[in-house]
Amino acid sequence: MASSGGATDIRWLDAGLFVWMAPGYVLLFWSVWQIVRGVNRKPMLNASIMPLVFIGLMLASSGYLYTANPDSPAWERVLLSVMVLATFATGILLIVFGFRQKLPRVGWLFIVNLVGIFLLNGLARMDEQTIALQWVEESINTVSWLCFAFAAHKLLAFTRRNFGVQ
Repeated sequence: MASSGGATDIRWLDAGLFVWMAPGYVLLFWSVWQIVRGVNRKPMLNASIMPLVFIGLMLASSGYLYTANPDSPAWERVLLSVMVLATFATGILLIVFGFRQKLPRVGWLFIVNLVGIFLLNGLARMDEQTIALQWVEESINTVSWLCFAFAAHKLLAFTRRNFGVQ
């Protein structure tokens, strides 16, 4: 848009944020849940069809809501709700798993990530979105996801070393 002086309209890409993130977080939740089950010596459900069916139903309902009333934000709210629930559930699973495995630093890093996500949610709702606020949001986002990446890396190394999880 900037290089074409606004002649090229790519605002439709903004809607893709939730269309891709909601299924991604559902798959992330499913994967983490299965690994936690395996480590806890519970049977892992190899039925990957379950999250795919859920994602299909979610996208179909969201698509129906968009087709029925394109001006309504209901279709986005379906995706946003699923994304938030899957993100929160994944975070809780990782936090609890980290602490149960006696990895408090990992648990705390996942807590920092989850707190960062909630902070960003609150900041995004502010009426006035100044450039300074955008930089604060980007800084929180960077720190939050660096904490997630570091904790996930440590947790992966731990599970590989102790449980043979690949």
